[in-house]
Amino acid sequence: MSQKIDRRTQIVQAARQLLATGGWEAVSVRAVATTAGIGASTLRHYFPTQRELLHTVLLSELEPQIQDFRITDSSVPPLTRLMECLQQFFPTQAQEKLALEAWFNVLLKAHGPEQNAHTKEVFELFTDYGKQRIKHWLKQVTDEAFHCLLCPDEFADFVTALANGLTLSLITDPTQSLDSVNHIYQDAIARCFTTHPPKP
Repeated sequence: MSQKIDRRTQIVQAARQLLATGGWEAVSVRAVATTAGIGASTLRHYFPTQRELLHTVLLSELEPQIQDFRITDSSVPPLTRLMECLQQFFPTQAQEKLALEAWFNVLLKAHGPEQNAHTKEVFELFTDYGKQRIKHWLKQVTDEAFHCLLCPDEFADFVTALANGLTLSLITDPTQSLDSVNHIYQDAIARCFTTHPPKP
């Protein structure tokens, strides 16, 4: 068992090395196998499909970065707890605008006129991961007193579309500011909830 875990770790480390130097397009089964010093057939024993390999590598990149913060702390208002988590999908500081161009380039490679199927698959995996986290956070804060007007799937779709659309507007509209767009983001999310006094 430990050998299998070590081999998987070796493969993921090789994939992350390629990711750091060449982007997601560089993370192919053949390239990862070569970097890890193993055959492609050996790699497929641990990761039967390229999608499974990409998913594992993506999780290794995202899970240390995406935090739950105070989502389970009932002493903090539920909307505050939720927004702390949801802000991770949206830039809030000036220096984070530097990452917007990189995000836009990935979006173009995934869905633009010269789309790359490899990058498109990664973008889909990232979107799915984000939606799963959103639904997890929503479940932690909703109850009879704090109710979401949308079902979990609808809320996850809404937040994802909202974040993507507003992020795109920051890139394409020079009149937009981080503060104004972030206000729209928070206000739109807040409108998805209704508060009822607790039952006696």
